[in-house]
Amino acid sequence: MVQVTLKEIEGDVKAFLEQLESGENITVLRGDEPVAEVMPLAEKQKGLRPYGLAEGEFTVPESFDGSLPEGL
Repeated sequence: MVQVTLKEIEGDVKAFLEQLESGENITVLRGDEPVAEVMPLAEKQKGLRPYGLAEGEFTVPESFDGSLPEGL
């Protein structure tokens, strides 16, 4: 995994994006502390997300299509 500082990113954004496009995960540092991890999109995420991806994960309540309360 590549580690870069914000100054390095600001200095050469194009190189940063090229590293991402090549498949590198990049950790962004503030001083010596990691503050973010940036990773490239997976190939399957570049297209449409498949229908039913979260099937069974939640239930839409019966009141979903109901009227809103007064004053909203």
